[in-house]
Amino acid sequence: MKKMYHPISIANKILELTKDKNITISKMKLLKLVYFCHGWHLGITGKPLSSELAEAWQYGPVFSSLYTALSQYKGADSIIYPIVSRGIADNDVFNDYQVALINKVIDEYGHLNAFQLSDLSHEDNGPWHKTVTTNIARFSKISNDDLAKHFNEKMKLSKQ
Repeated sequence: MKKMYHPISIANKILELTKDKNITISKMKLLKLVYFCHGWHLGITGKPLSSELAEAWQYGPVFSSLYTALSQYKGADSIIYPIVSRGIADNDVFNDYQVALINKVIDEYGHLNAFQLSDLSHEDNGPWHKTVTTNIARFSKISNDDLAKHFNEKMKLSKQ
């Protein structure tokens, strides 16, 4: 079984991989890139990349622990690597496949701004949209099954 990672570890890997690519990463952009990495990993492998479920917040999918850790960057235009959070070790080792997948997400989505990424994460009938329209509770968990199905369908469409 492939290891699952804390969302902060995934975010740090994204920041590490983008620091030499001249890509500015804002708080919201990083939240969305972690979501897309998790979603694509689920869609392709059927296994979660994140050890935490994404939540459906008003303005899109969020990993709450990552959001909390990013609160130290209030008003910052870009996030500095690494994100430090108590109790989260930054010694996670991603395998070659996972690094390739994260790089692919960066290549596909990294040029978009945070608002464009937010719009993509709000896709009609997508996992976030389904969760916010079927749950009364705020911050409802987005099902990994819904994410896997959604991103697997996107993968199949991209191969046509």
